[in-house]
Amino acid sequence: MGFDDDIRRHLQDTGEQVELSTGVLEEIRKKATKRIRLKKLFTKGIISFAGVVIIVSGTYTFLSSSNGSESFETSSEGNLIGETDASEIEEKELSAADTSELQDEVQNIVSPKNLDQSPPDDQSLAEEESNQLMSWIQVTAPIPGSKTKYSFSGNNVAAHSNDLWFILQDSDWVKLKFPAGIEVVGVQLDTTGNWSSVLGWSGSNLCDRVLVIKDKYRHPSREYKDPLYLATGSVRQIETAALRVTEDEMTISTTERVLTDPLCLLRSQGLDAVEARIDGEYLYATDPIEGKVVYSLKALGVEIDEAALRESEKMYVALSRSTNGEGWARQKISSEVLLNIGIIADKIEVETENQIVRDGQIFDRADIFGSLNEDQRNLDALIDGDTLIKLVVRGERTLLDMGDSELGLIELSGGAAKWGRLDWVGKKVGVIVNTGGSETLFLSGK
Repeated sequence: MGFDDDIRRHLQDTGEQVELSTGVLEEIRKKATKRIRLKKLFTKGIISFAGVVIIVSGTYTFLSSSNGSESFETSSEGNLIGETDASEIEEKELSAADTSELQDEVQNIVSPKNLDQSPPDDQSLAEEESNQLMSWIQVTAPIPGSKTKYSFSGNNVAAHSNDLWFILQDSDWVKLKFPAGIEVVGVQLDTTGNWSSVLGWSGSNLCDRVLVIKDKYRHPSREYKDPLYLATGSVRQIETAALRVTEDEMTISTTERVLTDPLCLLRSQGLDAVEARIDGEYLYATDPIEGKVVYSLKALGVEIDEAALRESEKMYVALSRSTNGEGWARQKISSEVLLNIGIIADKIEVETENQIVRDGQIFDRADIFGSLNEDQRNLDALIDGDTLIKLVVRGERTLLDMGDSELGLIELSGGAAKWGRLDWVGKKVGVIVNTGGSETLFLSGK
């Protein structure tokens, strides 16, 4: 029995009376095959754990599998797909095996309310595209006008602005409360609308503070220190951070740099000052008693001049991992874009140039984006129900590419995105876009 006959039989069985024109049948065929393709893509990515997901190009044909579960009928016996012209391929019906697999999708698709019984015209297509564009909104920052950074976690999104942290609850930003004595730079959210672990600075003295992890549920009374060794007078500055904590592992992803602070450099030598700056090979300071003084950097133990210092202070990405909260393995990466991390089956996975990672999902980047396109930068991807959403940059436009349609984030100011992230925020899809310093948050309207 052909796929079209199977649809008609389903309608008769369920008592639904819908006139099925050729255009309607073709639309059902497209929707059903698209749903099955995306379900297979998602399932394979999870089962393989390595994130190997295959996106098969083409609208009406699939590659045949070895067991024949995805085979297609040809127009005549023994005729190869490669020898069939385009018009014949479009006329092929799904085999009985595929029709059986698509039966559940037919039940979801074929109903009077889902079937458009007239062929779409240009006006209806334009209205559909307009409605789709209107389904994405830009979220107002918790402190409008202030620089805000966003991060996904726990099926939600956190915002960091003016040293305050907020979580999105419904359509409102709610301030998060943290343990006293910690200046938080990164947060892991739970599914109840609160934090489960935080990464932050312990200690009020810039020269002596340490980076710690505080876990609310597993060991609430302990602080886990990240003991990075710094040269005399150096301080660590973290721009953005993400962390994930499981029962057996802690992982920190940061964009950071190590700076030589002139005041800390003087204090490491037992010298006091109310202000100081480095210029060339010398440090100029204001002593609280003696007034203006000048020190040689070399005499203070610094063997390089200011130019070399500034070169060494460029931003980089660091990845720190610990299995017991004591011994840490640290990796420095030449990049300025934070590595995404996620928990998958109680194991922490890290984004690489080959794989996309978020909580609960890991994909092979090449299988998602296919061959590289010099005119396109691929930022992120997410499977949302029946749709594979890709966040890409083409020229000066940042786009959400959903295969059969594209949405330009036209509200975004400042040009093309430097980087971007996709993830779920409740039942909505969230998009974080960074244009080089400023970040913007978008949410789907569904």
